[in-house]
Amino acid sequence: MQRRRALTRARLLRAAQLLIGNGESVTVADIAAQGDVALASFYTHFDSKEALFAELLEETTADLARRLHRLPDDADPAVALAAAIREFWAWFTEDLVRGCYVLEAGKATRSLAGTLGLVLTKLIEQGRQAGRFHIHSTAAATYMIGGGILGATRGHTNGHLGASDLDIELATQALQLLGVSPQSAADAVNDPLAAPRP
Repeated sequence: MQRRRALTRARLLRAAQLLIGNGESVTVADIAAQGDVALASFYTHFDSKEALFAELLEETTADLARRLHRLPDDADPAVALAAAIREFWAWFTEDLVRGCYVLEAGKATRSLAGTLGLVLTKLIEQGRQAGRFHIHSTAAATYMIGGGILGATRGHTNGHLGASDLDIELATQALQLLGVSPQSAADAVNDPLAAPRP
C-alpha cells in the first residue's frame, strides 16, 4: 500500500513537471489526467495544486544544490567552478522534462537561478580572493556567467544549441571571462574532478 501511494505521488509530480514544461496553464484535473490518477486521489496526496508545486520546487532545487556542492572547499577554484557548471549542465540535460519545467515555471526559474547564483558567487569570490580569478566585481561576474548558463539552457531546449560538449564550452568560456588563460581554463575543465557525477 505504501509503495503504491508513493508511486501515485511520484506520477502526480512528474505529470505536473511535464505539463508545466510544455508551457501549459495547469489545473488539478490536468495533472490528475496526465498522471493517470483519479481526481479525488490528487487530494489524498496534496492539499492543493500550490502544495504540489511547492514540493516539486523543493525537490528540484534540493537535488541541484546537492549536486553543485560536491567538491571540497580547498579544491582549485577554477576546477570547482568548472565542476559546478558541468554538473549543472548534466543535471539539466539528463532529464529534459525537469529542465523544461524549471525554465517554464516562473517561481522554479527564480529558485534555480538563486541556487545556481549562490554557488557561483561563492566559487567566484573564492577564486578572486585566491588570486586565481582576475575580476573587479564578483556580483557582475556571477550575473554574466549565470545568465550565460541559463541562456544556454533556453537555447538548447529551443533547438538552437546542441548539448554535445556544451558543458565544456560553457565552463571554458566562464573561466576565460574570469581572466584564466585559455590553457589553464582547458586544464581545469578537463580535470577529472570537474567531470559530472551521476
